[in-house]
Formats: sequence, C-alpha cells, structure tokens
Amino acid sequence: MPCNAVVGRNSPGESDAPDVAYGAGSGHSGRPGRHRRGPVHGTAERRSAGQKTRHGERSGREAARGIEKIGPPARTWQRSTAVRTTWGFTSKRDPSAYSQGLPLLFPRYEAPVDGNKTVPAANGQGIGLSVTGHAGYAPGALESAKLSYSYSYDGENWTAAKAAERGGRWTAAVDHVGASGKPVSLKVELTDANGVSVTQTVTRAYDVR
Repeated sequence: MPCNAVVGRNSPGESDAPDVAYGAGSGHSGRPGRHRRGPVHGTAERRSAGQKTRHGERSGREAARGIEKIGPPARTWQRSTAVRTTWGFTSKRDPSAYSQGLPLLFPRYEAPVDGNKTVPAANGQGIGLSVTGHAGYAPGALESAKLSYSYSYDGENWTAAKAAERGGRWTAAVDHVGASGKPVSLKVELTDANGVSVTQTVTRAYDVR
C-alpha cells in the first residue's frame, strides 16, 4: 500500500487493502486495529463479559489503521509521511459465507500538484474528493464531504476548506496565499448514502511552492 495517498489529477490514492502492516525493512510501519460501536459478531472479535448478541444482527463497527514512513524512505520521499485512517460501517454475519468483505471506503484525492507534489501559493485551488470501495463494495453517492488542512505537524490547528457538490462530484477549495515553503497536512471526512464513513489524516500531503 503506498503512503503517497495524495496524488495528481485522475490518479488513485491508497489501495483498498485493509489492515496491512509493513514488515521490517520496508520503510513503513503500520498499526491496524478494530473497535466495536455495537454488538460484534464472529469469532475473530472479542466480546465483553456478559455481552449478548443475536445471530444475524446487523451491528455498527469501527476499524482504524495508521502507517508511517521510517528509515531511508522517510528521508527520500517526504510526502504523505504518515496516514491515519478510521472507517465506520455496519456488518451482518452470514453463516453460509466462508469469507465476507468489509464495506469500507477509501478516499481518492485529485489535487493540482506538480511532479514534486507541490502547489502554488494561491487561493481557490480545488481538491477533488471521491471514494472507492473495498472487496466488491459499491459505494453509494457521497452525501457528506469535509476537508481541512494544516501547516503544522501536530495536526491540531486545522482550517476548514469550503466543500461543494456539483453534478455528483465534490470539490474542496483551499487557500494557500502567503504559505510558500510550508508543508500541508490534510484531513478528510466522507460519508456515502449507505451510512458508510471514512476519516483520513495525511501528514505532509504536499508542500506549497
């Protein structure tokens, strides 16, 4: 899975392979995790003491994964140095199925970056926002899209971009006037018509030239 989640026009972002942790020497470290938002079914999940579940009940779940560039790759490839993704979805156990794919959304970004992943120090630059689905999941139309950006690595000082939908396509406008030489981190929150959601933070997605 590439860490370069923010890319130029018409290029994909993260691949749709959940819960991947890179091995030693790959230049990445990854920490997947899953969390319950309601009754959880299946032998792979832990249940709290005394929790009762009903067979076939649909439940809300949350899964998260973080990846980070380390070692020589971190010194060479200085864009998208860390990516943190949290998914929200519902699932229902099918006892007749040997394996079930999760209905996860993967963000796609269409940013006006050049070959060095930089953008001009200008206002009104649009970042296209869309999603792909994991393991055969066909995403519903995006009903909500939010994008924020930050010039600090702490991820605490975010500026909300103005996002709008036209003809089924979402675009967020960012203002980088006076930010020449600064790195930009992005945070996106997307929800489709089925209630499936994803929140992703990309550290140093691109720089302002």
